[in-house]
Amino acid sequence: MGSFDLKTTIKKADLINDLRLQAKEHETAYNRAMINWRKAMCEAAQAVLKSGDTLDRYPKRLSELALTPVCYLKQIEDIISMLELSEEDAIVLSHDDFRRFVLGKDWSWSRNFHTTNSNYDAWDKAPPDDE
Repeated sequence: MGSFDLKTTIKKADLINDLRLQAKEHETAYNRAMINWRKAMCEAAQAVLKSGDTLDRYPKRLSELALTPVCYLKQIEDIISMLELSEEDAIVLSHDDFRRFVLGKDWSWSRNFHTTNSNYDAWDKAPPDDE
C-alpha cells in the first residue's frame, strides 16, 4: 500500500480511547497465546518423558514452541502516555499513524504478533503428537 500525504485531526480523548481499546485487545490476545503456549509446552514435555526418548533429537513438538508469544503492550502504553502529556486537545495524524493508532493496523510488530499468536491458537486445537 502506498503512502498518502493525507492528514486528519482527531480529538485527543478519542484517540486515547481508541488506543486503550487496542491495548486491552492486545493484552487479551497475548494472555490467551501465553496460556496456550504454556499448555502446549507442558503437553509436549510430558509426551517426551512418556515416550522415554533419550532426546538424541529435539522433539518436533518442542521445537515448534521455540518462539514464545511477545507482548507489545508497552509500545501502545507509551503512545498513550505521550498523548496524555500533550497540551493539545486535538492531534494531527498522518495516514500511517491513523492506520496504527485508530484502526489498529500496520504497527511494526503486527504481523509477527498475529502470526505467533495464531500458531498457539492452532496448537490449542491440535491433537497431541508423540514425536
